[in-house]
Amino acid sequence: MREGFSRKHDMLTERLFNERSSKGTSRGHVVECEVFERMLDEYCQIVGWDVTTDVPTTKRLEELGIEK
Repeated sequence: MREGFSRKHDMLTERLFNERSSKGTSRGHVVECEVFERMLDEYCQIVGWDVTTDVPTTKRLEELGIEK
């Protein structure tokens, strides 16, 4: 937050969404954008951040002893 990063910065490169992997256990697969977005939502909920802004919720800040 302090450095100006937000939800729009939580993105993978286009290549991972469009090019199939050629190696490893993910060989032949791409990252599905919808699945990635759901995972980001779940992560935000787990760590106590607002899902739309990636900003810690007031409750989470209080839990950490941080005032706004």
